[in-house]
Amino acid sequence: MGAVYAAENLNTGRRVAVKVLHGEWTRHSSVVQRFLREARATTSIAHPNVVEVLDLDVDQDNGTPYIVQEFLEGETVEAHLASQPHERVDPAEALTIHGSTPPRR
Repeated sequence: MGAVYAAENLNTGRRVAVKVLHGEWTRHSSVVQRFLREARATTSIAHPNVVEVLDLDVDQDNGTPYIVQEFLEGETVEAHLASQPHERVDPAEALTIHGSTPPRR
């Protein structure tokens, strides 16, 4: 539905990620509103496993909504799954990714 680009905030010099909604989806107001609503909701979550939303808006020239997020480096979920046997994540690892610890037995 969209794409993410590496960018630099020209005012601060900070490296950021910019997520934009593809053009065909911008014609659906419900999709645009959901895209922006999810970004707003994310701003209320402070967790090491949730990307920080720094800004969001709609480009006034072409109507493309965008979200500016912290830039994260690392392995994609797709690459991580591809490196796993049977493309699955062990439940204990999933809890670690989520930020939880496995329950004690």
